Amino acid sequence: MRLKVMLLNMHHGRGCDGRWDMERVLHVLRTAKAEVIGLNEVDRCFSRRSCYLDQAHWLAQRLGMHHLFGKAQTLGPDRQFGNVILSRLPILASQNHLFRSRIAENRSLLEAKLKFHGRAIKVYLSHLPLNPWLHRKQTDFILHRVTQETHPVILMGDWNMRPDSAAWRKLSSHLTDISRAKGKKLLTYPAPHPRWQLDYIFVSPEWRVIQAEVSTSVHPSGEPPMRKACHVARQAFSIVYPDSPTPAKQKIPILRSATGQLPFIANSNPRKNSLQVARDRAG
Repeated sequence: MRLKVMLLNMHHGRGCDGRWDMERVLHVLRTAKAEVIGLNEVDRCFSRRSCYLDQAHWLAQRLGMHHLFGKAQTLGPDRQFGNVILSRLPILASQNHLFRSRIAENRSLLEAKLKFHGRAIKVYLSHLPLNPWLHRKQTDFILHRVTQETHPVILMGDWNMRPDSAAWRKLSSHLTDISRAKGKKLLTYPAPHPRWQLDYIFVSPEWRVIQAEVSTSVHPSGEPPMRKACHVARQAFSIVYPDSPTPAKQKIPILRSATGQLPFIANSNPRKNSLQVARDRAG
C-alpha cells in the first residue's frame, strides 16, 4: 500500500513572473500525480486578483479529485481565502478549526478523515503566522489535536518556522519530519533558489517514508510556476508510504486544546461527507 502526498503554497496562482496563471498551477499538480494534495493560499471567489474564481473547485474538476475547503479569511458569504485538501481517496468526514485573532490575520486548521484501502487515516493542513506568540499557541492546539488521534496522521503546511526551532522540536517529539526521515534537507523558500525550509510534512509512527523531495517541476513554457508575494515562491513535494505489516496490537496498519483566554478562537465546524473548497492566505 503506497500513498503519494504533495504540499504546495500556490499564492492564489501567481507565478514567479508576477503573472496569475492557474494553468501553470494545474500543470504542477498534474505532473506530481499525488493521491493527496495540500494547498495553502487558495482563493474562493475572493477578489479581483484571482478573477473571483473558486480555485479549489476549478482544480479539483480538472484533476478529477475530491476537494475540501477550510476558510481562514472572509470578505463575504462566498468570498473566502484559506487551505484546500485535494484527494483521490474517499472523504469520510472533515472539520475546519478557525483561529481568530485581533492582532493578525485569521488562520485555520483543516482536518480530513480519508478512506485508504478500507481504513481511516487523518490529514491535517494549516498555514501558521509569523507572530511568535500566535505561532506557539496555534502549534500547541494542532499538536494537542494530533496527539489525541487514534488514526494514522499526516500533518502538513506552510509552518513559517526553521528546522530545529522550538516549534519544530515540539512537533518532532511526536511526529516525524519526512526530510529528516530520509536524512536530507528539503529547502522550500524562496524559489527558484531556496535557502530555507518553511514548508513541512510530518507523519505519525505508523508510516514509513520511502521518498521525500522538493519538486522542480515547471510549466512546459519553461516558466517557474509559483511566487510568494514579493519574495518568490515555494513548493514542497514529498512521497509517503505506510509501514507494512503492522503489529497486531495496532488497530490501524497505516499512516497516523489549547484552552484559556487567547486572541484566537478555535471554531470547529464538523462536516460529514463534505466536498468543499479552499483558499488561504500567507504572511
